[in-house]
Amino acid sequence: MDEQEIVRRITSLEARMYRIERLTQQLLMTMTSSQTHIDQVRHVQDILRELRNDPDNFHMEPISLQERPEMVAIRQALLAGNKIQAIKLYRQLYGVSLKDATDAINSM
Repeated sequence: MDEQEIVRRITSLEARMYRIERLTQQLLMTMTSSQTHIDQVRHVQDILRELRNDPDNFHMEPISLQERPEMVAIRQALLAGNKIQAIKLYRQLYGVSLKDATDAINSM
């Protein structure tokens, strides 16, 4: 792998990392809009703090999260074959762009 390829890969990874950070912040903002999710938000904040402090030695403990009714509706739309409706619901829920919503739905 030559130097130009390495630089290209690093740039790509940095862009992905920044996108993940933005999506995480959006997720935190969404979760804090409901009082019932405060504990989950604190848990996510703790995870992010640990990742920043020592990313190489981080081991996340599994947690059980109850799926939000909005996400249930999105999954039901997908199972019914209504991808467009699922994307609309996702955009309404998270306030993201059409591309981000489409990418998220495609990854489900």
